[in-house]
Amino acid sequence: MTTPDSPSTGKHFSFIILGLFLLILLTYGNTVSAPFNFDDEVVISHEIASSGDRFYQLYPPQYRNLFYLSLAVNYNWGQLNPEGYHLFNLALHFFTAVTVLLIAFFTLDRGTSVGRKAAVSISGIVAFLFALNPVHSETVTYISARATGMAAWFYFLSLLFFILGSLKVSRFRLLSPVCYRSEERRVGKECRSRWS
Repeated sequence: MTTPDSPSTGKHFSFIILGLFLLILLTYGNTVSAPFNFDDEVVISHEIASSGDRFYQLYPPQYRNLFYLSLAVNYNWGQLNPEGYHLFNLALHFFTAVTVLLIAFFTLDRGTSVGRKAAVSISGIVAFLFALNPVHSETVTYISARATGMAAWFYFLSLLFFILGSLKVSRFRLLSPVCYRSEERRVGKECRSRWS
């Protein structure tokens, strides 16, 4: 069983993750000091600042509760200073790129015969292309588009948890409550034998 924790793979993963961090910081770092765009200030100053504790309450459910909760947390930490909001978006984009890296690695490592070293290299290229794709510029730089970044990260996390659960590896037992588990191992064996 190959995992990203084996010594040589782990070292390559560390370099790729560090490279992703530096690449995202280099690409989008200049937006940290940028002012609010479009309706950012209106959303934050009118909806968040004037709402009190409304977005911290779980009941009754609010419209786009996680999005507004993230803005409310940012507002509590930095009021109307846009730097904290931009840093949150950068961190969200970084974690999404790392999730894409892991999805690509596990898919290539377990689903193909390219080998571990090639799987790490290809998954690194996929993550770099994802991180640099210009379609993400609005999600990273426009604070009110944070909902799109959050939706993408949760989507990719659910896919990663499905993949990890289907691997049935004992080291992922902590994640077992959120991972997919099939009823019978026979089904997984039949699928693997069919595709090999």
